[in-house]
Amino acid sequence: MPTARAFPKPNVGLTTAPISPSTRAPLNNVPIHLVAHILAHLDCISDLWNAIHSHGIFESAFNDLPRFVTKSVLTNQIPRELLPFAWALHESKTSDPRVPGAVENILRKLESAIANPDIAVASLAAVPITDALVTSEFFTTVQDLCQDWAKDVVPVLHEKGIVYPSEQLSHAENFRLSRAFYRYELLCKSFARRGGFRCPEPESATRYFFDTFSPWVTEQLLCAYTYLERKVYIAFDEVAAHDVAWGELPVQWDIPAADCPHLQDFLACGLQFVDRIRRAQGYDEWIKLLRLEDRIILSHDCHISSLLSRAYPGDNMRLRLSLDGVYAPLKSYTPEQFDLLAQASDGEFDGIESGPCRIWSVALAECSMFEWDGIACLPELGYTIWDYPEFDAPAFSRMVGLLSAQGPYFRRVHWIRKDVQRSLDRRADIWLVGGEGYWALNDYNFDRVRGLSEESKKRLVKKWRGDKGSQMLDFPRPAAAAAEDDDDDDSASELEYRFD
Repeated sequence: MPTARAFPKPNVGLTTAPISPSTRAPLNNVPIHLVAHILAHLDCISDLWNAIHSHGIFESAFNDLPRFVTKSVLTNQIPRELLPFAWALHESKTSDPRVPGAVENILRKLESAIANPDIAVASLAAVPITDALVTSEFFTTVQDLCQDWAKDVVPVLHEKGIVYPSEQLSHAENFRLSRAFYRYELLCKSFARRGGFRCPEPESATRYFFDTFSPWVTEQLLCAYTYLERKVYIAFDEVAAHDVAWGELPVQWDIPAADCPHLQDFLACGLQFVDRIRRAQGYDEWIKLLRLEDRIILSHDCHISSLLSRAYPGDNMRLRLSLDGVYAPLKSYTPEQFDLLAQASDGEFDGIESGPCRIWSVALAECSMFEWDGIACLPELGYTIWDYPEFDAPAFSRMVGLLSAQGPYFRRVHWIRKDVQRSLDRRADIWLVGGEGYWALNDYNFDRVRGLSEESKKRLVKKWRGDKGSQMLDFPRPAAAAAEDDDDDDSASELEYRFD
């Protein structure tokens, strides 16, 4: 009988003789060009940065072929179709938008690079490693925001009966949202720079910024803005409603985000600033970021909301479509007219037959795209971001009608006016006697207020009790709920963010 084959046992616990220096292959003996090719396989610029600062051979290899290594690592990390936007953003940070024609020149370069991404690749390969690191880190921020956006939105879509989207975005969906975030940053850097000056050519450059893309791609930018605005106002409202110093100024927060100058100024600080706000937890961290002393007031036409109000097609498009007026609903357009809406810069994922274009055309079927006010819940659900692999026009038309009747899904809680004024008055009183910190919206709770003596607290309580009609203030309530109460009833419910 043949004997069973005996397999060798693993060398557990065995030791080997050390390799002698004569047989070891030192890194310094590897040819420089081979080390450069090893570096070129790294996943991101931050890894490259760490490598060239960890060993002299890596630094020498990078310095030998800097463009090759930088180009390779950037293209390893950033998808080719996003590189034109990364390059345009780099250009916007190194140019002065006050120079006539500077902004439009960058936008024209972007248009050319979208048609031929090799332009962007070659230009980014030539930037210093520190600038490449900034480009790399910004892309990482964009991807983090894409994941957070999907985490917010997908459960809502499932709740609404739209079950096919996944929190794992497809390549096309990730590109659309990433492009929207890049364009948002480009909008901030080009038209809403901190400093408040007006662009020398606001109308022509702004018009060019939007008209280079189709209306449904522009709508993707509005989807991204809606998400970013929500992340900022959650933090902003908490600080503005509770911070003693903000109450004394006073800082108004009970107005629409589009009309709130403080909130718009913070939104104009850019994507990475908004991401820091998103990552922060609660008042103590938010107050360190939302520093009023660092705020530089922008003119109203530099507010992001004001810029986006000009996003829809202008007179040039109306003339191209040969429309007599602006009131024709989208469903009346001929195929030839509809084809004119598509732009070369839209790319391979957003053509006439794409899901975003088709859902946009359903949403606007009965409307004029020149005067459309939008349906509040559609951008917040990212309706032009998704692929829609199985598109059913009648079903989507019914869905759009249902969603438009429901109003926005993510809702800010609005305070009734007398609660707002009481909050401002109480915090001003605290500030005037030397207090600072967090006021918990309860007249007798000074736990998180600093700088007050016990005597000052007693005087404040006595003053507030003596105010005509003053009662203990608990928490603000939504205006809708307050309307159901008697006008003299000052009871209130806890401030929270509802997700209806």
